[in-house]
Amino acid sequence: MTKFMRLYIEWALFFLFVAALFLLIYLPEEGRLRVRKVAMNALLMKTEELEKMPQDIQDVESKIKNVDQRIEVYQKKFWELKDVPRVMQTLSSLFASKHLKVMSILPKRESQEEVPSIQGIKIPLSVELEGHFQDFADMISELEDNSLALTVEDLQIRKEDLDSDLLHVKILLYIFLKKEVPG
Repeated sequence: MTKFMRLYIEWALFFLFVAALFLLIYLPEEGRLRVRKVAMNALLMKTEELEKMPQDIQDVESKIKNVDQRIEVYQKKFWELKDVPRVMQTLSSLFASKHLKVMSILPKRESQEEVPSIQGIKIPLSVELEGHFQDFADMISELEDNSLALTVEDLQIRKEDLDSDLLHVKILLYIFLKKEVPG
């Protein structure tokens, strides 16, 4: 080998050595920088999430308060079993306020059912009324907003006389009542 060739090989090996050293030092550092950048981005996203959390918590707390208020209003609709006469009076007053003639309101205590979810019972009421169509519509609408927990299970409407605009309505209502708590 000539001296020139040997010098050339030494310089080539030197550059390869420097390049390898550079790669061994720089590439792992670049990988660490990339990992650090990804971690920093994840941390920033998590920080943004956490900054939004107090507002989210306030929204959830507001929704819980709203639901609690609705439950409280709903629970007040469950009168006690001892209030059956007052229930009848309330219904009679509702019907009278809508200009409906009450033919009968009969509770069917023999067919009452237990309702474990409210720790109470549901009592069917057979109600017969006479009146005009609009008065019935107003009464049905008012049943939604009254102070009783009830459902309309059956509604039968018939016209007594073809020349008259009076309707005869038979309604089967279920009134939900709490059992009396022994004191």
